[in-house]
Amino acid sequence: MIRKVIMEKLNFEQTKSVTYWAVGSKFVIPWDIKDPSRIHAEVGYSDGRVQELAISQDFDVDGLNALLTVNNREGDFIRIFEGEKQTFKEYNSDSPRAPHNLVKEADLYPLHTRLDGVETIVSDLNNMKNRIQELEQIDLSKLEQIDLSEMAVLTQKMNIVDGIVNDLATHTEVVGRKLEQIASSKVEGLDPQTRKYLQAIQTQLTSDTLMLQYDDTRRYDPYIRFKDNDGALGGSIRRVGKGDLKSLSISTKGKSGSLENRINFYDNKDVYINGQCFVKGTDTSIFDEIKRRLKPYILGLL
Repeated sequence: MIRKVIMEKLNFEQTKSVTYWAVGSKFVIPWDIKDPSRIHAEVGYSDGRVQELAISQDFDVDGLNALLTVNNREGDFIRIFEGEKQTFKEYNSDSPRAPHNLVKEADLYPLHTRLDGVETIVSDLNNMKNRIQELEQIDLSKLEQIDLSEMAVLTQKMNIVDGIVNDLATHTEVVGRKLEQIASSKVEGLDPQTRKYLQAIQTQLTSDTLMLQYDDTRRYDPYIRFKDNDGALGGSIRRVGKGDLKSLSISTKGKSGSLENRINFYDNKDVYINGQCFVKGTDTSIFDEIKRRLKPYILGLL
């Protein structure tokens, strides 16, 4: 408002008149004041009434700072103008006055409330600006220094799983090709039970579905064995049962040359790798565990 008044000062120099909403007690006089006694003021009401104010009695003029201060604020708007010198008017000090004139600051409460709200918003914006500047100053090279040893172990375990699965897929493909190459004449020469078994496998291969069922009255664990190129036993997939808890076990040849249990998929959804629990069946997701372990490192950067 003050800036706008300054820009339009030349116009006010000509009209020597300005009107404000009657909010507050101090008002800017937007022209040069040579004689404060020539300054007049009057208040207006929404019903059309106008009341002239008396200098020194109702208002004071600060010619140096070009300010008019209302002592007893009334009305909805105030008009300030310059004219002939005022003559002091007698007012009856015992005349009844509106109650709001007795407490000058009471009518400024809504304005103070809004100003407090503005200050709160500005403070929040400054805090947000400082926070953004802090984030911009984060040294991204620190990300490379995070201790991800746990992630390295996890990656190593996943690589082991990928390797075993790839080996299993390769061996399964080889077995499937060999079964497909069995000549019909050779199948016909086998006993009925074996012939029926092989024909069932060939039928499943053509439908991209392979089901192997092992029924052993001696209650041995059913398994599928895989041989290396030299004919030695290289791995196996076995259905292992210990009491009520059963699992699908994947074993590969270790350094000693014997089969070592690598992965166990239990019926309760637990997954064990090299004898250690990798995923609990009660876990919602392995990715939730990864986020849980990484969260302290990420928060440490902020």
